[in-house]
Amino acid sequence: MNYRVRDILKGIDKTECEDPDGWWETSYGAKFGKDTLDELLAANEPLVERIQEYLHAGGLFNPEMMNHDKVRNLLIDIRNHLS
Repeated sequence: MNYRVRDILKGIDKTECEDPDGWWETSYGAKFGKDTLDELLAANEPLVERIQEYLHAGGLFNPEMMNHDKVRNLLIDIRNHLS
């Protein structure tokens, strides 16, 4: 998801002078954009870590070995985060 967020917000952390995709006329605006992007990406990090944990614990190659309640809860949390 973070790659998609970065794609959608491409240039939010740049000025028009430093990048053709830049959103801002001033470096103050670019800093605001960077801070906003960092905050958004950080909000996704706990879910990304949980997904990584699931995959490393066997979910990637043997999903039936996973605790189904934990998988369900992870999917519900992802849905809630995205909605």
